[in-house]
Amino acid sequence: MAALSLLSGCWTMPGHDPDRSGYNPDERVISPANVATMTKAWSYGGGGTNPMSSPVVSSAGVHAIAPCGIATLDPATGGTRWARALTDVEYLCGGPAGTTSLSGPYVVGSTVLVGISTNYQTRPGPAPILWQGGTSAFDVRTGAVTTTWVDGVIRALRGDHAAVDLAHTIQLPGIPPVLSGHVQASGTDPALNISGSVGSSTLGTDTLFRVAATDVQAYVYDEVTDTCGSSGVNTCPTWTFTADSAIVGRVVLGGGGETAYFSTLAGTVYALDGATGAVRWSTSIGPSSGGGPALAEGVLYVPTRTGGVVTVDAATGAVRWSGSTGSTSPILTQPTVGGGVVFVAASDGTVAALDASGCGATSCDPLWTTNAGAPVSGSPVVDDGRLYVPLQGYLVAYRPAAS
Repeated sequence: MAALSLLSGCWTMPGHDPDRSGYNPDERVISPANVATMTKAWSYGGGGTNPMSSPVVSSAGVHAIAPCGIATLDPATGGTRWARALTDVEYLCGGPAGTTSLSGPYVVGSTVLVGISTNYQTRPGPAPILWQGGTSAFDVRTGAVTTTWVDGVIRALRGDHAAVDLAHTIQLPGIPPVLSGHVQASGTDPALNISGSVGSSTLGTDTLFRVAATDVQAYVYDEVTDTCGSSGVNTCPTWTFTADSAIVGRVVLGGGGETAYFSTLAGTVYALDGATGAVRWSTSIGPSSGGGPALAEGVLYVPTRTGGVVTVDAATGAVRWSGSTGSTSPILTQPTVGGGVVFVAASDGTVAALDASGCGATSCDPLWTTNAGAPVSGSPVVDDGRLYVPLQGYLVAYRPAAS
């Protein structure tokens, strides 16, 4: 089964790439030399209390999820190139609280996907449907509806594999057969039937890594065996590792799954062997971790709940240096690295940029800070000279001078 290619040089999925690195190696405009000149370029959204999810970027523009739909924006101006409502808009806009979940967006080739899962238990009628949804697929340039993709929330994509949450079932593989219609939990595609909440997922080259509270579980794609769980119908993990406290964010992969990195509320960063789950190293960063780390050029950038970032050598676990945003509010999202700069966004709206190589000392001040004016609701995204910060009610773009 041939893999579908992703558009290069962009930010096509949460975490930038299937490894969830949070690192854009193709950024050439923003740099430590000009990041201090960053100013607000535009904002998109109508305000309010609805959180804006992290956008993705393709050659067609910036794809952002609004509460009732999806829009593609001009990276330079923020102007709307096209906008479409999403499936089950009644329940996305003012419907019963907690009934609808969104995954998106993701870009696959020339298509932008948004996964939707709706719980209709509160829907009036004699025979309510408990779970139903539709992942909408749109042409990235025109917004034309190309096909209904999958029923459920997309957790991760890698090549021709998709992790899709279908009422605690993860579908593998997915993309080529799914684009021609629906995938159902009772279909013929291999499925990982996982007990309990699916949680966050990261797809390696041949393994799915799943976070469940304090555990990381690994499932090999071609070893789907339904012999686990109290009823013997759940897929058995290849290995399970239990951390010292709750795991924050997703697992970040090195080498497509050779190493699995993650951090915990206790402030411990782990590196596990992707094949066996054995601990390669673990280290304490001191403060509690607020979100998953970013991985760039052999360095992990770990956000903290005290408004800072701690850098850790990905090979050895040695702590290198720490940086501050100037805010004491927690950083609850993954940092973003590009152009030799690491960007972090605190929950109070403080956005800061630090030199990704450090400052030659154990503690570093930011090169640039700003307050975005609203609580941060997702990880920043950096691409082609723009920094995009999702907020409560808005998406804000920043750029350096003369870009």
